[in-house]
Amino acid sequence: MINQLILLGRITEINNEDRTVELAVPRSFKNAEGEYEIDYIKCKMYREQFNPVSEFCILGDIIGIRGRVQSNGKKLEVVAEKVTFVSNKKKGEQ
Repeated sequence: MINQLILLGRITEINNEDRTVELAVPRSFKNAEGEYEIDYIKCKMYREQFNPVSEFCILGDIIGIRGRVQSNGKKLEVVAEKVTFVSNKKKGEQ
């Protein structure tokens, strides 16, 4: 059995308290109106993955996450195991 997922999206939120990052991930198909819908996915991270993200990334940066889905009681959550920096803006370009 394999429990693995790959996400590529833009950072919409960085939460230092929970060590979570929310990604905006566009779907790969258009809806009935001919538009791409966007899923907002919250990803939990361990300290070694979260520290570089919180230090070097800002909102709007694109990152890739390889991780897994785990059950936390009644809900599912995404846990990042590896983070890849794809593109970032300079601090003054926000």
